[in-house]
Amino acid sequence: MDYIFKEWNVSDNILGRTLTKTEIQEKLRAVAHENTLSCKQIQEFAAENGIALESMRPLVESAGITVIGCQGACS
Repeated sequence: MDYIFKEWNVSDNILGRTLTKTEIQEKLRAVAHENTLSCKQIQEFAAENGIALESMRPLVESAGITVIGCQGACS
């Protein structure tokens, strides 16, 4: 399986391993309401899953999720 973002601290991941891009996208879609997440929700998601905030923009976009209230933190 192709794991991404090797720099993540996997101990922060509740699964005890690095998540795949597909797994992250599925988790994002599960928490999104009508395919929409706020910037704050994305920041919280990143922190809870041990994902570097800078990595979130391409993950959110590739999951087809619209960001509301963007604060530019993922750029």
